[in-house]
Amino acid sequence: MQRRNQRIERHAEMSIASELLTVDQLDQFPNDGKRREIIEGELHVSPAPVRDHQFLVKRVLGLLVREIDDKGHGEAFPGPVDVRFSPGDQMQPDVIALSNGRPDAYQDHVMHGAPDIVVEILSPSNESYDRVEKRRLYEVNGVAEYWIIDPTSRDMTILRLTNGVYAETASENGLLRSTAIVDLTIDPAALFARPGGA
Repeated sequence: MQRRNQRIERHAEMSIASELLTVDQLDQFPNDGKRREIIEGELHVSPAPVRDHQFLVKRVLGLLVREIDDKGHGEAFPGPVDVRFSPGDQMQPDVIALSNGRPDAYQDHVMHGAPDIVVEILSPSNESYDRVEKRRLYEVNGVAEYWIIDPTSRDMTILRLTNGVYAETASENGLLRSTAIVDLTIDPAALFARPGGA
């Protein structure tokens, strides 16, 4: 099975799809630090994230834990969490958040169905994938809010699902507002700020 997985992954890294995968097949790959996701059965492989990416994951997770977990509104989790929408669609977002009342949705390593909030931190190699393909998948599967954070431009976008379609939330005085779980005002500049001004 491992040789077959290596062959499939080699094809995926070269963007050549030799066969469509299911989540059961995806679960057979080794845990080697690479992110493996499938959309409509097509394998997408990303390398382990860089330090700036992980810094932003830590900052966003801290914000969500303070505002959601600590105040009893739900729970936030860092990736990797397998978010499974169907047998041919499984993502590993950077951060997810769930409102209360969904204790059975996340079991073992799999979140079954749509989290309330999905956060993706862009990398130069995955920007189009996150902005186009993942956006479409999260939208059609009912993710209430999709946060896209770009470390290069130091920009944050919140897409809110309204009548089945994502709309970008407007910034007010540089602040963004999330309402998926709790009414939350976010200062993107504070997320990007390094302690001590570094």
